[in-house]
Amino acid sequence: MTIARFGKIVPIQGDVLLLIGYRLTMAQATVALPDPERLTNMRQGRDRLRQRTGQDFGFDLAAWHTYLSAHPEYGYTHPYAFAGVRLAVEEAIPDVERLRLVALLQGASSPAVIEPTCDKERGSAEPHAAADRGLGSGL
Repeated sequence: MTIARFGKIVPIQGDVLLLIGYRLTMAQATVALPDPERLTNMRQGRDRLRQRTGQDFGFDLAAWHTYLSAHPEYGYTHPYAFAGVRLAVEEAIPDVERLRLVALLQGASSPAVIEPTCDKERGSAEPHAAADRGLGSGL
């Protein structure tokens, strides 16, 4: 498939971009998304990677990148878009915004725990874990 910014990608490269949180279309490839959409993309990327490989490195982008780079049978390093995907991964690994979202995902027991709330001062929607508001499991 052909994706804006990356060009022609193989499916597993798309899965890694989803793990970063990208919205991938022919016209657009972006992570500048509302948190709920980006969180959904990240979950979907992880699920697809688990299905394709039988491995589970969670949301650890560096671990997925290392594993897939060492296993050519998955096609991750196919030259179509690998240079752009590798750059996106390298930029995303230390990204504080993505790390914040990973922390939310790792702390959430289910997708329903993450609820968007409005930050009136900035006018943006941001998810907050229910446990952060004292609505956790009570353990």
